[in-house]
Amino acid sequence: MRASRAGTQQLQREPVALAALVDEALLEHRPGALARGVALEVEVDDAVVHVDRFLLARALGTFVQVVARRHGGSLQVRSPGPGGTRLDIDCAAAAS
Repeated sequence: MRASRAGTQQLQREPVALAALVDEALLEHRPGALARGVALEVEVDDAVVHVDRFLLARALGTFVQVVARRHGGSLQVRSPGPGGTRLDIDCAAAAS
C-alpha cells in the first residue's frame, strides 16, 4: 500500500473485499499507533464493494497517522448495517 500515484489519474474502481482492505491498510500503521497509545477498533463486514483500493487505503492510513500524532486516543472503523457499503470512522483524542 506504500506505492504512490503521480499526476491525476481517474478512479480505478474494482471489486474489493472491504474487511481485507481495511485490515491491510491498517496493518502498516498499527505498530506505531499502538506504541503511542492509540486504540484501534475495527468492525467491518466482509462485503465486496467497488472502490479505488489505493485511495481508500491511503485515506485510512492518514486517519491512523493523525490520531497517532496526538499521542493517544482511539480510532474506530465500522461498517454499520448489512452489506458494508458505508464506513464510519470515528477519531477521539486521549482524555487529558
